[in-house]
Amino acid sequence: LAILGWQPITLASTDHADVWVERFGDEAFSVHNWGDMPASFTLTIDLPALNIDPEGISVRESVSGEIITGNLLPDGKLQITGQLDPSRTAVYWLNQ
Repeated sequence: LAILGWQPITLASTDHADVWVERFGDEAFSVHNWGDMPASFTLTIDLPALNIDPEGISVRESVSGEIITGNLLPDGKLQITGQLDPSRTAVYWLNQ
């Protein structure tokens, strides 16, 4: 992740106050649960702001290695649902 470079503007968000997101380059998004309880969340990534064509994009979660099915919204944003235990991090990789 360090090679990609941490980005100060995430162009992504989650819908859970305890789950924070960081962006590395334009292809990796880490989410971390800072809370004391497991958290279900939706990660929304602004593909148009990243100049990423949603056609043919896939998402891989780094811990499990699984390809994740996301939901593409009419405005071009990608939504990914997940769950994290307390103090756990996952990284989602966009593959074009």
